[in-house]
Amino acid sequence: MATYFAGWWPSIASFTSKVGSLATSARSVPNWLFVILVLSTLAVLVLAGVAVWAIFFSSDSTPSFRSYTEDVVLGIRWRWHYGSDGSIYNLVSFCPRCDYQIFARNSSGYRAVDSLEFRCEDCGAVVAHFEVPLEEVESRVMRHIQKNLRIGSWSKVVNA
Repeated sequence: MATYFAGWWPSIASFTSKVGSLATSARSVPNWLFVILVLSTLAVLVLAGVAVWAIFFSSDSTPSFRSYTEDVVLGIRWRWHYGSDGSIYNLVSFCPRCDYQIFARNSSGYRAVDSLEFRCEDCGAVVAHFEVPLEEVESRVMRHIQKNLRIGSWSKVVNA
């Protein structure tokens, strides 16, 4: 039906008549050799198509390091993204119990030393407490992620 509306019938008829006249015309190559050449060409085209399909559309069962985007470090569940150069960015913390996003709160009061507390507003759990600045906590997490990427233990976390 689509061929009728698209106007393909004249093209299909023309192609069919050209193939028919080619098959019945006299040529210097014997017909049996011509048939073998055509079938060989078709076989090569089919094999090339299968090879291209296998290369571009095969499902690789081994995960990439880019699938390692979540881990529990220092008692907190962290999630992140990778840049095009493989750098880690957008590090976000979550409660390991209920998976609610949590933030560091300054709990030092008037103390000279920073004191951070990660408390879940959803389940009320105090997830972690640190006596260092937030930048230090995030640096520790980033170094842990980088170590897992270097030594290959990230695949255990992804496959778990």
